[in-house]
Amino acid sequence: MSEAMPKPVLPPAALERRQETSELAIHCAVVWVNKAAKGSSQWSDTCCERQLAQYRFRKRLKTLNVLVKYVYMALALFETPSWCLVEPFCLEREGMYSWNFPLMPFQVSNTLEILCLLYLAQVCWRRRRTLGEAAKNSGWHIFRAVLILVALTDCAVAIFNTIGIVPGSFRLCRLCRPLIFMCHTKFIRLTLNRLGSAFLEFWTVLASLALCVIFFVWLAIVIFARSTEGQHHFSNWFASLASLWILFTTANFPDVMIDSYKESRASFCFFFVYLVISLYLLNNILLASVYDAYKEKLREQLRDFDEQKAVAIERAFCLLAEEEPEGAQAIGLQRWMTFFAAYCEHAVGPGSSRDDHFIRQRAFETFQALDSDGSGYISHEEFQLVVHSLSDPKIYIPLRPIPQVGNTCWGRSVRIVMQKGVKLPGGRMPWWMVVDLVVLLEILFAFAQTCKFVEGHFDDGRLMPSCVWFWLLTLTTLFLFADVVLQMITFGPERYWNNQRLRHRFDVFSISLLVGFEIAACIPACPPDFLLRTLLMLHISRAVCLVQHIKPLRYLVAMVAHLVPVYHQLGLLLFLVYYIFATLGIQLFGGLIYEGNEALAPTGFAAGEYWPLNFNDFPSGMVTLFVLMVVNNWFVVADGFMAVTDDSAAVFFVLFFVCANLVVLNILIALILDSSATVQDQLQARALHWQDGDAPQRSFSQGGREFLLRRLLMNDERLDTPHAERNPDRVTQLGESSAQVEIPGESTVAVEFDFAVVAVGSQYAGTSLWKVTGAESPELSLEKRQEALAQLRQGLAQLRCAVLLGAGLVGVELAAELAHHFPELRLVLADRAQSVLPNLPKDAQDYAQSWLQDHGVELRLGQELPQEETALLAALDVAGEARVLPCAGLRFACRLAESLGCLDQRGQVCTNRAMQCIQMGEKELQGPPCAGGRIFALGDCVSVQGTEMQFTKDIYPAEAMAEVVVANLRRLSSGGEVPATELAGDGHLAARDDLVLLRPQRLHLRHEWPGGDHWVAGHAAETPSRGHKDGPTAAGRNVGQPCVATGTPLVRAFQRRANVTSFRAPKHLKKYSISILPSGWVDQGWRPGSAKKVEVRDDMTIHEFSALLQRYHVDTSRLGKGEVKSLFTFHREVVEDKRSQLFEVNGFLERRVERVVVIVVAKSSDDKDLVIRNAVDVMPDQRMAWAKQGIAITVPDGSTWKQALRMQMSQRFGLAQEVQERLLPIEANWFREERKLSHSLPLMQTTYRIHKVRIRVSPDRDELRSLGLPGMCTFAAKDRSHWAWVSAEAGVQSTNSEVLTKLLKDNNIKLDEWPHGSFADLLTEVYEKQASTLRVIKGELIRHLRVIKVWLVTEILGVTHLLVTKLKDRPICMSLEKGMTWEQALDQALSIRLGLEESFKRKSIIVDKNSKQFFQEIEYSLSYPGLKTAYHIHEVTCRVADPHTLLGLPEGNDFVISHGATEDSVTMHYTWQPFQAQARLIGRRKCLKMTLMDITGATVEELNLPASKRQLPLPEPMVFSVKDEPNSRLKELMRGRATNWERAWHAATHICDPEYSLKDYCEDCVASFPELQLFMATENEATSSGRSAADEYQRTLGALFAVYWLMRLHGDGLQSFVYGVGTDWKPLTSMSESPTRSTDDLKKRQTFYSKVDMAQIGKILVSAGLFQGGFCNGANDPERTLALLVLTAIHDIMKVNSLLPVVTEQSGPFEKHQVGEVIYNHDTALGYVLQCMPEVLPSYAGLPEAQRESVKFTQFDMEFNLGWLVQAEAPPGMLFNRFKRIIRQGRAKSSDVALYLVHWLTDLAGAEPYPQEGAEKFVLKFPPNLFVSFLSSFHCVTFLSTKSETEVMEDYLRWRWAMSEPPLGPMPQGEGAIAQMRLVVMAQGHSHKVLQAYWNLPSEVRKVLSLELTRTARKGQFFDLAPSVGEGGPAFLIYYAPALMQRNCGTDPEGALAVLGEILRQARGLWPLQERMRLTTL
Repeated sequence: MSEAMPKPVLPPAALERRQETSELAIHCAVVWVNKAAKGSSQWSDTCCERQLAQYRFRKRLKTLNVLVKYVYMALALFETPSWCLVEPFCLEREGMYSWNFPLMPFQVSNTLEILCLLYLAQVCWRRRRTLGEAAKNSGWHIFRAVLILVALTDCAVAIFNTIGIVPGSFRLCRLCRPLIFMCHTKFIRLTLNRLGSAFLEFWTVLASLALCVIFFVWLAIVIFARSTEGQHHFSNWFASLASLWILFTTANFPDVMIDSYKESRASFCFFFVYLVISLYLLNNILLASVYDAYKEKLREQLRDFDEQKAVAIERAFCLLAEEEPEGAQAIGLQRWMTFFAAYCEHAVGPGSSRDDHFIRQRAFETFQALDSDGSGYISHEEFQLVVHSLSDPKIYIPLRPIPQVGNTCWGRSVRIVMQKGVKLPGGRMPWWMVVDLVVLLEILFAFAQTCKFVEGHFDDGRLMPSCVWFWLLTLTTLFLFADVVLQMITFGPERYWNNQRLRHRFDVFSISLLVGFEIAACIPACPPDFLLRTLLMLHISRAVCLVQHIKPLRYLVAMVAHLVPVYHQLGLLLFLVYYIFATLGIQLFGGLIYEGNEALAPTGFAAGEYWPLNFNDFPSGMVTLFVLMVVNNWFVVADGFMAVTDDSAAVFFVLFFVCANLVVLNILIALILDSSATVQDQLQARALHWQDGDAPQRSFSQGGREFLLRRLLMNDERLDTPHAERNPDRVTQLGESSAQVEIPGESTVAVEFDFAVVAVGSQYAGTSLWKVTGAESPELSLEKRQEALAQLRQGLAQLRCAVLLGAGLVGVELAAELAHHFPELRLVLADRAQSVLPNLPKDAQDYAQSWLQDHGVELRLGQELPQEETALLAALDVAGEARVLPCAGLRFACRLAESLGCLDQRGQVCTNRAMQCIQMGEKELQGPPCAGGRIFALGDCVSVQGTEMQFTKDIYPAEAMAEVVVANLRRLSSGGEVPATELAGDGHLAARDDLVLLRPQRLHLRHEWPGGDHWVAGHAAETPSRGHKDGPTAAGRNVGQPCVATGTPLVRAFQRRANVTSFRAPKHLKKYSISILPSGWVDQGWRPGSAKKVEVRDDMTIHEFSALLQRYHVDTSRLGKGEVKSLFTFHREVVEDKRSQLFEVNGFLERRVERVVVIVVAKSSDDKDLVIRNAVDVMPDQRMAWAKQGIAITVPDGSTWKQALRMQMSQRFGLAQEVQERLLPIEANWFREERKLSHSLPLMQTTYRIHKVRIRVSPDRDELRSLGLPGMCTFAAKDRSHWAWVSAEAGVQSTNSEVLTKLLKDNNIKLDEWPHGSFADLLTEVYEKQASTLRVIKGELIRHLRVIKVWLVTEILGVTHLLVTKLKDRPICMSLEKGMTWEQALDQALSIRLGLEESFKRKSIIVDKNSKQFFQEIEYSLSYPGLKTAYHIHEVTCRVADPHTLLGLPEGNDFVISHGATEDSVTMHYTWQPFQAQARLIGRRKCLKMTLMDITGATVEELNLPASKRQLPLPEPMVFSVKDEPNSRLKELMRGRATNWERAWHAATHICDPEYSLKDYCEDCVASFPELQLFMATENEATSSGRSAADEYQRTLGALFAVYWLMRLHGDGLQSFVYGVGTDWKPLTSMSESPTRSTDDLKKRQTFYSKVDMAQIGKILVSAGLFQGGFCNGANDPERTLALLVLTAIHDIMKVNSLLPVVTEQSGPFEKHQVGEVIYNHDTALGYVLQCMPEVLPSYAGLPEAQRESVKFTQFDMEFNLGWLVQAEAPPGMLFNRFKRIIRQGRAKSSDVALYLVHWLTDLAGAEPYPQEGAEKFVLKFPPNLFVSFLSSFHCVTFLSTKSETEVMEDYLRWRWAMSEPPLGPMPQGEGAIAQMRLVVMAQGHSHKVLQAYWNLPSEVRKVLSLELTRTARKGQFFDLAPSVGEGGPAFLIYYAPALMQRNCGTDPEGALAVLGEILRQARGLWPLQERMRLTTL
């Protein structure tokens, strides 16, 4: 689609949906993408879930639709011909020729046709229903509806009258059949639309042809009158027309002119002119016109297709897009992942978890490929790109992983063989070649068997299974069958079917037939002849597989494969033409052609015995039409049919010829010619090896993003291979002759080796602004680092001082840069070393130190540097604000070699000069080589013993080390001795044998290259080295990344020279890599690459150059756009200037550029180095800004870099060659090669070969005036560029390990006792992360470390739990880096330690800032023995508001988090533990010892409960000594404690007083009721509810608060009830700023406040006797109110397990509890205390008698749990038994029942342990309608006096079913009805999900639920809605079953029901049904 095309305007509905984030929008977007693939925009912008479901259902029926269509068409083969309907057995007449297919009875075929028509009619109806308002009724759709209606009518009439609607043998339904099929096939409709539109363009040519024929008919009648010719062929108009028309088809030539030609030779001219004009001129013009018109209409349809596709893509993008931070609309990662998963589900259906993981990986990698700018979003253009790729039918995109068997050990082996070939001594033979060799053997065997067959005079015995050739062919078949099966098993059937489509599908078809026929041939003793010959023919047909090895045929087959779509579309159209004419022919000519028909006797039809060419049945008609289309003798066939009818039959044959031959075939031939030319050009350009499946994959531009994206989508090998690529083998231990290799998913194996090479590295420990450190830093990307450096520059410009820590290479370089660019900035360079550049020679140190001092840099060397910034600045005498810049640090990683004993004290691997690992003694004495000298090491962590120079990370001879190792391996493998080569004693290289190495006289260190790369300079007179630090690669990795895998220079050099194929080479290791050389390894020499230079002629035009690029798939349309070079510029660069060369690499084009960067250096008068820099700009004050690079020169093709250097210096600066050689000597040179995509030419890979040259000149030479000498002034070159001499820059880097080692040893800390790696960790912690500081205080070294501890809290099943580590029961801990606040550390801890996303943290993690505490602890460190550590601890509590599966929620499962890199990863096991189990770990100081006085303002230690919401202080813990007598324990605890009745009556009296605040009420209650302190009388804080005792205390206070609020509903009570109170104890509102609440929280509170009617509660309060004279105007009853307060205070105290009473002999037995039994039910236990020992509860004992009875009634006597009723939790017997008995006895007062209801409401309102937050249980946890249900449910209980318990229960269930929203439909009946109703009530929502899940359960589970939930536990009582289940018992009450349903029915209702069913089933197993337990409930 053209870029200029305007974007479609979206309707308002789509714009509104743009912001929708629901799953519906994503699925709608998937539909739009599918529509885009079809070029359609027919879809509704206001679709609903039901419409989407219809769409998905319709798509699932697609295969069935196709099947029905073809079954409908196939009826013609097996139905009785229409002409036979009135004549039975018509085809059995003598002389009647037909195919003799078995025919169905008419009524059977007619019924099948009706069924097919009905199905196709519902397809039409479903399409309209699916598309909704977007459905368009085109002419085709109306035509289809009419045809189906006509056909159905005809079939319906035929049920009673076989002839149908039309009398005779003409059946309309059969003629409608192909037309209906045509209307149901979209591409046929489009083709006919094109033909119809094109007909208007070429009808004139067709008419001209007809006029031409008529004109010559006229002439022929005149010319041949009264001649023999005229009598035979031109006797009348019809005969003349027939003769010339047949002549036009060339079927009767030259017969038609023989008579006249014999009489007159001149008559030939007539026929010649006629044929030339009609056949060779007009017919070809007709062909061209038809094709041109058709192709133009095709283009129009394609344009319309693109437009509709763009509309669909735009609408899909609108549904998926979200707003970027910059404000633009784009698709985020999470949105894209969800969309891609939904797209895959639409395409291939739902899959397993493994499939989902594969799709997520594919989606993530696709997102990364699309997100080129790293913004984290996909733009509209990028989305268009991926949709184009997804909708391309030419490519196969795997959406499912390979089968699991493909990842097993043998499966991987099979895949390796299939992909890489069979390993042979000379290399690998591709597997396809092996298969083709077997096919070749098969062909040879088949040829031999055929020869034997011919020699035996076609004796079938030569083909029998007894023949040896038969079994040889069978062996080849078995091999090929095994190949197909193994590939399908290991790669998957889908991949096999879609890759190399023609070959693989042909293999499946042919091999399946071969296997079947060969089995069939072996079963009988004498197989049939046709079977044996068919088997041989199938073997011969396998020769097609070898066509690809014959070049001409290879192109032919590939061309045919590309033309299959053309054949398919027009071929099917031609078939429909055949079908229509065959059906019409049967009805016109059926039964007229038979042998013996007298009308045919005188015709050529009978003479030629053309009897089988008829229309007696459908197959015969199709064959007859094919004969007519071939044209030869067609007029003879037509004469026969005209003879049995009349001359009008000719119209049938002429129409068929015009439709088939002149129109359809002409278009087909023209399209084939046009397409074949294009395909052949493409195939020849690519030199394609014929593989049909690969052809589409190579049709894209190599350099384009679309090409790369499609390769990513099509390539799933990396995603499908979870071992070698994604989870590499890992070497865990290295021994002397073997290594332990850990294979992912398998056990650790031992791999033996002859030799081992260990490549070790280190990491820079400073900030990633200077170098890439390997850490996950925000500055890792180039853009981020540039941005950070720019910000640093701006910050420094505003400061007066900067402190640089580290006087190494980095520190010195940075100091020099700052001194140059910020001359006013005070610079302090500090280091513990005694000099700058401590690793460099003395002259370099002196030079750098002098330069720095001369430029004002203050040096602080050789002194201790405190880690803490304030102390550091004080130690350095820096006052005021200053910026500290760390510039040092190094850590080694050589743990793999630790077991060999070859590490020195610094952790480096020690080798001799032959690079063999050597053992080190205790005093660092060199020992013998490890493992007999068979283990080598190389890298920047290698300490080569015997050399004078210490190699560092910044400089070490990488390739020289590789040369040494390779040479010595060669010597050892050939039986020689080492060293063949070694490093010289002075640290340079020595030459041995055939190796030429370097001996540089001087090492020059510069830091000139971007990215922090350092280079080793060689002497000018010797061969330049490729020495390179093992630093960052092009991908941004550093030495910490894998050596073998990433191809760092070190190991690349080793592999180039050794050509080592690593056996299970461990990839992606964090710190090191090892190549294990298998036994028998020998050197095979280095093999050059496969790059081939593309020759470019000097006279190549720009058009030829463009064609050259296109031949190599370069998208030339992108040239000249944006920053990309134009085609003209690129042509001039390659062809004219020869500044770059083109190479062919693996079939693709690459560019190579060779450059020279020249650094000209001279000494100034003050003995400073100055270099030439290019002046790139002139400032307003006439100063010049200098570029950072020196002179850059491009090396032309054919020149060396030295020649290019001399030539450019001559042309640019006018320096003669002789002057250059004499005065410009090359002091040093470097070489670097890198391969990447250029910004200016991203269409191909570019290899840059860069030479860096240093030239030192004498500043006093007059010959160099063109360089601004001798005055070192600014000068201009010949090209008018400006140059100047500026100060050279330098950089230094050093390590602090020596300083740290000295500090530790000076303080008597023994490093040899430290665990391995601890020193490196401390070095990183102190210098790199600056997370800790080391200070000497009073003569003792103390490590100061800032730590944050995070207590994560949540509720699991209503119980507060803490997250702790599983082994040590510790919270989440992490150290703080320098400058990090505790808030930043908290955020980082949650991300790193738990892996939480930012979105989840913002939404679901609530930080309680009031809980923040700071304290200090000092103890000796376990990680660093002997080092005392002061921990500065920040502690904070966070609450998890929403569950997260990563945290093991909502179930509270244990989980494991692994963080860090592969090598240094740390795995933490976390577990959720109840709060009471962790109380002692948190400490009494956090949750105890707060009194009432503390609340009023006393200064005590702050309460720090691990919760984000407010709680009240706890009372003092109660201590008891009697532990064996629970009853005495309660008495002892309450001894001496009395109720403060004054304050209690004060609270009861003033509770409704507006001036009486909640704070006053709380103080009165806490001071009044001593029973509240009983919650603290627990040893382990455990209670029977599972909550902590502290939580139960808070809940009791919450219930008391609810009493206060309900009694004040006419005032501010409702507001406090809903929103809670603030810290000032005043009611909160929705606008209150504190406490901070989520949006969802506030929304629920506002909804409750606005929708819930509290008047009903007022009525209950009045009924309970709490108010006298009405609720609003009356006053409360203090006595009744006091009874409610006492009841509320004591109702839950028996949940404390230590207080549970034991039934004594005086009071036993009690409520089914025997003497001596502990009463564990807390309600029964409290009833026992109230009845048998009331004196222990002074508040209850002090109430008036009437109020005591009311309290006892509600708490014990009534024994009714309203919650059981509201949630249908208990059977009716358990629920109402005692309550009904009390009613019958007349003991139930209405006021007491109402008081119970009030108590139940307040108890539930305070169920959350946060009293000040309001009635959160009602407000946040219950929907408003559910709260109303609670209040309304009690009316059912009032009928207990007149109805049975079961009837009351059933009435309540009926009422709840009827009141349900949304409606649930009719009341269920029969078995399972009560179970369904109870389950719906239990779930309290998700009702439809529960019912659907119930019916989806297995029948046995449903049976258990229906039986057990229907039991009543009452004798003779049964539910009316369900049948009787018997009177056996016991019945079951599943405690907290409603909680189970409510927590899980939203996500997994089937799982919740299955769990409930299993509990009931297991319970019934423990308690079988017994008649005696029919009244029992358990």
